Amino acid sequence: MTGQVPSERDPRSWHSSSRYLQDALPFAFENRAGKLVGFDVEMAYRLARDMNVALELVLIDRAQAAAMVNEGNVDLIMSGMALTLERVQGINMSAPYLNETVAFVVKDYRREEFSSRESVKKQSRLKLGIINVPYYVEKIRQYLPKRNW
Repeated sequence: MTGQVPSERDPRSWHSSSRYLQDALPFAFENRAGKLVGFDVEMAYRLARDMNVALELVLIDRAQAAAMVNEGNVDLIMSGMALTLERVQGINMSAPYLNETVAFVVKDYRREEFSSRESVKKQSRLKLGIINVPYYVEKIRQYLPKRNW
């Protein structure tokens, strides 16, 4: 649908070009067989089927997302993009279909050590594994002072 809004084009010529972000578990990722799968991948296929259009899934870099939409190079971007103030100023975003929170996954016997922000701040040194999504990395940095890294 690049270049024109769907209502202005012959529906028989519609082609949905959906972009996805790499390793965006559980939204879009390659499984062990090398097949692109995930929640947003499934939604993209269903949307294309419902619209009766061919689907093209193309990997893009997060930094390209707004430009790809604004320049008309892409119809939509999927893969669990976080709704941030910065992003909504650059592109139109749908209503969220999923609300996520930042949480710690810890062994049961350490649960109390992570039960509140104050108890986490008391930790002298934490070894954190963080999903490589800039939004979440920044949220953790805001939540915990640099001395805790």
